[in-house]
Amino acid sequence: MRIMAAAIVILVAGVLAMGWQLRSVINTDHQLSQELYDLRSQQADKAQVDELRFQRECDSQSLAAFSHAGYKIGKNEKSGTVFNADYESHYNRKLGQCFILSHEYQLTKYTTDFLHDAYSRREYAELFVMSLESSAPQIATCVLRPPQGGERTCESKAEFESFVSQYMEGTPGVHYAIPNTR
Repeated sequence: MRIMAAAIVILVAGVLAMGWQLRSVINTDHQLSQELYDLRSQQADKAQVDELRFQRECDSQSLAAFSHAGYKIGKNEKSGTVFNADYESHYNRKLGQCFILSHEYQLTKYTTDFLHDAYSRREYAELFVMSLESSAPQIATCVLRPPQGGERTCESKAEFESFVSQYMEGTPGVHYAIPNTR
């Protein structure tokens, strides 16, 4: 009987010790899970901060590219022709590139859109539409230049916009525009 009582005491002590170890493992697991959650949260915050920083840098570079091309927001003049110009900047996270979509127009005569890499100034697309008062707007030039080469012409503004949307997808950057005035 004494042996059985001693065995039961040892068994109970062993169960208690295993229970304490199990509780300790559960607490450690919970603590590690919380630390992992915190790290993931910090990484997500860092990624968001990086995204905002890249977009801000892209906005600055786009303004520099727009100015370098001889434009200013609003009224411009080249060779005696007065026209309006604006642009939109966008940092494409997936491609890791900064793009600028510039827009030049005379309301009753023409519009021209260009998509460029804001840093290298490589042109990806161009659309020139004549808007004569006597007829419907007509595409004079529509050229798409994908990065892998194979320049091709496009047939419509929708085709141009579809191509451009691949580069300007996601959160838009800064769009500098002026009101449509004559």
